Amino acid sequence: MITFGLVLNITNINELEDDNEMSQQSKFNYKGISIVAIVLFAVFLGIAYVADMQKDSFLDKSNIKICSAILSLLSLGFSYSIYNGQNTQQND
Repeated sequence: MITFGLVLNITNINELEDDNEMSQQSKFNYKGISIVAIVLFAVFLGIAYVADMQKDSFLDKSNIKICSAILSLLSLGFSYSIYNGQNTQQND
């Protein structure tokens, strides 16, 4: 789930770079949110690695999995809103 979210947000930034019809302010806002999400996913990935390496870890793997799944679903919704906005602007 963590890599899914990372790939989604990196793809968002790539798509926003190629979009010429969206306003600069919107692109800036979407890129900022995507970068924050990438940082969050990177933190979750580091926590998951630490939890996996230590046998007596205080980190619960199921909680990490649930949090990353929720964050991935939020990223999926965010990606949909970006692509839906692009398609709406292209149809106008």
